Amino acid sequence: ARGGEDIGQVFRVAVARAHRRKGVGSALVEHAQRGLAQRQCTRVRFTLPGDDGATRAFLGRLGYAVDAVIMERLL
Repeated sequence: ARGGEDIGQVFRVAVARAHRRKGVGSALVEHAQRGLAQRQCTRVRFTLPGDDGATRAFLGRLGYAVDAVIMERLL
């Protein structure tokens, strides 16, 4: 929860290369969104590797926007 909101977290959506660009990924995201909405979540969060421009573009087309940037390093 953040500020009283229940936030759903999606860790990974994967589509086999042969089935990409056919609406499968969008359908999976929409399915996850419906399930989270049924659980009273008001926001959905994806966490991506910093160099995953393809997934960032895909989610952008679905209306997602960057909310935070997490930086880390090995010790």
